[in-house]
Amino acid sequence: AALRPGKVDTAMQVEIRDSDPAQFPRGDEWREVHRRGELLPPEIPARAILWLASHFGAAANGQTFSMSEPDFRARVEKDLEPYL
Repeated sequence: AALRPGKVDTAMQVEIRDSDPAQFPRGDEWREVHRRGELLPPEIPARAILWLASHFGAAANGQTFSMSEPDFRARVEKDLEPYL
């Protein structure tokens, strides 16, 4: 299975947002994405990875999942709720 995690708020994102525009010209773009709240906390894709590695994802071989799919995110949260 493959996971498209989307835009995740990582340490690298912090570095990009804090970088000098001369070093990273697209920093403004990522600062705006952050300002709009479009970055996922790392825990959300991490849960999806856990789900895929568990018995819940056993039948997911060959499939691609995206964190932008609300149904997939809801399924992960519902299935893992008793374990988190």
